[in-house]
Amino acid sequence: MRRSTRFLWRFLVSVHSSILPRQRIWLDTAAWLHTSAAPPNQTLFCTRKQKSIVNDVKCGLSTAESKGNETSSDEGKSADPSLPPKELLFQIDWIFEVLVPAFMKAPIRSLLTVTNDDVVFEDRIFHYNFVGKSKLNAHVAKVRAYYRYLSPYNKVERLGSCIYEGEDVVVVLWRLSSLRSSFLSYLPKLFTKREDKMDVVEGAMDVHVTKDGRVYKIVNRKITASDLEGAKVMAEMKKEIDEESSQKERKKWVRELHDMMEKEATR
Repeated sequence: MRRSTRFLWRFLVSVHSSILPRQRIWLDTAAWLHTSAAPPNQTLFCTRKQKSIVNDVKCGLSTAESKGNETSSDEGKSADPSLPPKELLFQIDWIFEVLVPAFMKAPIRSLLTVTNDDVVFEDRIFHYNFVGKSKLNAHVAKVRAYYRYLSPYNKVERLGSCIYEGEDVVVVLWRLSSLRSSFLSYLPKLFTKREDKMDVVEGAMDVHVTKDGRVYKIVNRKITASDLEGAKVMAEMKKEIDEESSQKERKKWVRELHDMMEKEATR
């Protein structure tokens, strides 16, 4: 009996070890095909797409401002030289658009690279105040550890953002949903007949930016009605910009296709 058991165990180990390399090769091949087949304009947080959208926004805002002020010569730049250009504010906005939904697991290196060493953090919801980039990084790590210990499920959502005229701030709206944990959470619902309860916290972050595009102050506070209205307008504007940029890309590809067909016909 023992010999047959040992023989069966060795056989299973040999089969498993022979399958692993094939599975790894298949996974690497599938990943390569996925990355090579994916169009460059669909990659997450693509720099080219970000720059094109920012330029479209900058041109649209500059034309809107030129209607009311014909003497403005620098398009896309704010009237006050101490304020950051709108294109830099939109870049900060896009960083938080990617960072907020993945707050519990993604690194915040993209934010720290554009943050001053003496950044000021003021939390009016949880009452935490400190100064310094290193303390900001440590604070994020503490928040993640606390909520992972508090609840087995945490979800962070980005509710929207808004940029106001004549200000150096990007307002980012967020929501944190945590599953209320208890010893009943680990028992089957069939026996406990319970319903999952979520603890929800919402807030708005005022991200203040220098004229060079560096974050120098972050204020975490409660959401106001003007924040919700501004985020709604901002979302509609971004949707229009995305549609315009996609139409431009589609026309560009159509022109290139026609040019290629004409070259093939002339040969």
